[in-house]
Amino acid sequence: MLDPAWQPRWVREDRGPRFHSSTTHGELPGSDCLQLSYNETEQGAIDRDFKLCFAASGDIRNLVQTINKLPRAYHGKCDILLNDTDSIVVNRNLVVLYALLGPGPSIEESAEIAVHLMYSSALRPAIAAYLRGCVRVIYGDGANEGDMSFRCTMRTRGQGKLFSMQSTMAMRRPIEMLLSSYELRKGQQSMRKIVTDPKWVDDQDRVFANLQPTHRIALTHFRQTGVLAPFSFSTREFTQPNRLMYTAAGEWLGDAKLNPLKGWNVSDVQASGAKYGVGPADILGCLFFHVKKEFMEFAARMKEFHVDLHLTQFSPQLLSKGISIGALPAFTEGCFDRVETLDLADSYDIPDLLDDWGPMLNRNNRRACILMQTRRWHKDQPSATAQSNPCSAVMLVERCKDIPSLVSWYVRTLRQTADERGA
Repeated sequence: MLDPAWQPRWVREDRGPRFHSSTTHGELPGSDCLQLSYNETEQGAIDRDFKLCFAASGDIRNLVQTINKLPRAYHGKCDILLNDTDSIVVNRNLVVLYALLGPGPSIEESAEIAVHLMYSSALRPAIAAYLRGCVRVIYGDGANEGDMSFRCTMRTRGQGKLFSMQSTMAMRRPIEMLLSSYELRKGQQSMRKIVTDPKWVDDQDRVFANLQPTHRIALTHFRQTGVLAPFSFSTREFTQPNRLMYTAAGEWLGDAKLNPLKGWNVSDVQASGAKYGVGPADILGCLFFHVKKEFMEFAARMKEFHVDLHLTQFSPQLLSKGISIGALPAFTEGCFDRVETLDLADSYDIPDLLDDWGPMLNRNNRRACILMQTRRWHKDQPSATAQSNPCSAVMLVERCKDIPSLVSWYVRTLRQTADERGA
């Protein structure tokens, strides 16, 4: 792993790679969906109310980045809707947010707990006990018999509240997970079985091929311990399973391509690690401190700002229709300043998404928009290309800036191409 000449097995064995598609979120770094400096401006947003929708939220990184980029003097009100079709994703987010924002431990302690709930498959007994306490507060005795939906409202450290509405049928599996009783050993066996399965070898090697040698060691250590922490940190006290990561029977819900670093900006991660005396080689130690810092900032801002969070579990089409008929009182048709759909365009036709969510945009805000991303669109569009995008050249030069000869070659090539087109 430390050998700079290390090659994936498909290269060493002189064969084509066998990759598997992934259904996991989190491959792109979290982003601020408002981007105020390019839109309403920070000054213009200070006392402005916003309504934001994450129609396919995945985890909470985009929410965290959006709140952390609001002006420090912000004194408007935000209503934010986080929706996902996956009930496990929704309830995992609900528990992590309550652990982070609910009254109880200090902001720093809550942030560290939230980091482990989100990324570590094993927990200290104290964190596991706190998780059980959060579950009791959130779910209580569950939905009443005969109820079609489960609703809950919880206060946070600040003025805002944490709401959730989901079908009782959908939340059954997450509740079974959280109330399960298997031991850590069973969960770890399931995790190791998946990450060592030969059928995933090329997927894993592709992950390692994109890492520096020391980062491969750090990721291997994380996969062995299941705990996101600095390399030198003892994990012997992490003796309880994180029940957000396993089925009720103790089967790990993760994937063999596990790499928590992929969801964060590596430069920012290393800068955070440096502030805590962690070298760039211990990249996952840096990540631990970076995520903790981001969560602390998020929790502190949620304490000062007036932000209500609404978590739901519906299909995007059903959610938009429900908003139109007033099923969610905090939101109405034509109210959203941003609607973020992540990669829903790969599952639904873009015209259908526009039909469902276009009417949801705030007509009084000319910056209101629907944000989409896609991994597959270019495959169905033979003429799709980024060559005409002026940003692509800037991005390539930025990536190659540490290789002067390559930059000069690239600049010469650009000039030559421009001259040829001009001719």
